[in-house]
Amino acid sequence: DCERVNGETPITFFEITTAAAFLAFARTPADATLLEVGLGGRFDATNVIDRPAATVLTPISIDHQRFLGNTVAAIAFEKAGILKPGIAAVVGPQPADAADVIARRAGEVGATLYRHGLDWRAEPSPSGLRYEGRRWRLDLPAPSLLGRHQLDNAGAAIAALEGLPRFRLDAASLAQGLRQIDWPARLQHLTRGPLLSLLKPGPAPQSPDLRTAPPDNDYQPDPDIVVRLRTLDSKTPFARTVVLEAASEIERLRAAIRRHRTEVWGEDAPDHASDAELYRAIP
Repeated sequence: DCERVNGETPITFFEITTAAAFLAFARTPADATLLEVGLGGRFDATNVIDRPAATVLTPISIDHQRFLGNTVAAIAFEKAGILKPGIAAVVGPQPADAADVIARRAGEVGATLYRHGLDWRAEPSPSGLRYEGRRWRLDLPAPSLLGRHQLDNAGAAIAALEGLPRFRLDAASLAQGLRQIDWPARLQHLTRGPLLSLLKPGPAPQSPDLRTAPPDNDYQPDPDIVVRLRTLDSKTPFARTVVLEAASEIERLRAAIRRHRTEVWGEDAPDHASDAELYRAIP
């Protein structure tokens, strides 16, 4: 249907699939639709909702400079493009440059800011997560996704819900949701398979299950394993390439993931991989 309406007008793959998603959402209404911006915000295909229930800005940092700009302030300007007149905007922890840009844009369009550290906060607690907002004071379990930053992300989500009175969720429902967060492939909890022996963090001894590890746990990846990945800004954006610098493990990794058609190299990586970024292998 979307292709028929669009006809021969030029359109990107992301734009046409976003239109198709909107059509599916309209045909099968949900209690709430969560739209995640694809890139930036100001000119993103998802940014066509005039009156969203709320908007959320998570922490902003240097990313996708080719498309968004080379400074935090420039990137924040693009992301602040989702702010709407009269609509509350939940703002996660921000560097000063980003916070200034967001505040200025909110003033220009008449958006109400609900800011981390001023209007709400999410802190580690004995239960996992302590949330304090304008109305809610909640002791909740930590989100099932690993990392201290996930407390801030969970806090932003809770702050958005706090500002939507039509969604009357009690603490038990929020706790259940935090425990059941699942993000396949992006932040997937591996429970079996040969990769576990290679990409294995060192959680606290009292936390054998990584999902229950303390959110401020310092994970300790193998210092000998370095993975090199191509990024969106490279000449071959979606090259399925991994460079592993640990000679004793290269053959094991090759055997483990050969079926996924992923290239595995040692230090003799070809020249065309030299523009890739380096990351330590953290699950």
